[in-house]
Amino acid sequence: MADGLQPGVIDLAFPVIGPFGHSVAALTVPYVATTYSVLDLATARRHAAQAAGEIGLVLAPESSQ
Repeated sequence: MADGLQPGVIDLAFPVIGPFGHSVAALTVPYVATTYSVLDLATARRHAAQAAGEIGLVLAPESSQ
């Protein structure tokens, strides 16, 4: 979602799923596209989603087996 306060910033947000299958937190990552950006938006989105999933696994390690 584009940030209403800061043009050019896209806020990526993903739920962190806890041990009972419910969202217990959110991981929000601001993405700023510049000529110096190493990652494109799709890659940043994929990494943020993966990080949220990994955090959820730390909270609920038994559900990953």
